[in-house]
Amino acid sequence: MTTLYLIASIFTALMLTCDIFILIHPHLSIKKYPIFLLSISIFFLMQFHLNFSPMLFISLVTNSILLVKFSKKLYSAFYIPFGYIVNCIITYLVGFALSKFSGLSIVELHTNVFF
Repeated sequence: MTTLYLIASIFTALMLTCDIFILIHPHLSIKKYPIFLLSISIFFLMQFHLNFSPMLFISLVTNSILLVKFSKKLYSAFYIPFGYIVNCIITYLVGFALSKFSGLSIVELHTNVFF
């Protein structure tokens, strides 16, 4: 079960780190991205493993503060929450498309295997 939590947290962190790269690439050195990947992975692993939902808010706020500190631009604080919202929307749209094109129902696709 811990392996599933680890894989899910790494994939979530990878998506958010890619969002950071896309939104702020020219203003941040490439050496800063592993810090975001590790930080987001650890927070989401703790969220999945401890089943503590407020950890999502803590993760987004902490990494937004790090992003502002690294980029020195105050408006970049909104990039990580914006990326998370866009990732959620895309995930649900892909799930909807899979339910329409495969024979699976929405309930089967959205079954929560972690909790």
